[in-house]
Amino acid sequence: MDMVAVPTLPVYPGELEFCYSATTDALQKTFERESRLLSMPSKRDLLGKENLSSGPDWSEFQWSRIFAFITGVSITVLYFWMNPFQYIPDWTAAAIGAVPVGFLLYSFSSQSWQTCAKIAAGTAIGIGLGTYF
Repeated sequence: MDMVAVPTLPVYPGELEFCYSATTDALQKTFERESRLLSMPSKRDLLGKENLSSGPDWSEFQWSRIFAFITGVSITVLYFWMNPFQYIPDWTAAAIGAVPVGFLLYSFSSQSWQTCAKIAAGTAIGIGLGTYF
């Protein structure tokens, strides 16, 4: 940013340098103040040390894996309680048994849900075909 001083009164030697340096200093201070205001404070700066939580951080729990475990156990209990072998063909009932295993695999492993679903589907197809033939 170039400053151009246009004097309207007679200028004495050194007066222009004083005005220019004073303007430059003021601009520099303004820039520093604005840059401090625009910089984003950290979470620690905002919360401070006295505001630390003493309880569990619920957002850090892997809820999808916890719900997969509950679903896998529930489907397993339902599978044995219902006894699908008396209502549907044996190969289908055996293949359905791989579904809760897929949920339990996902809940206990660090694999993605897609990988666990592929493993469960492959197991279901293998058990179904093995029982059918």
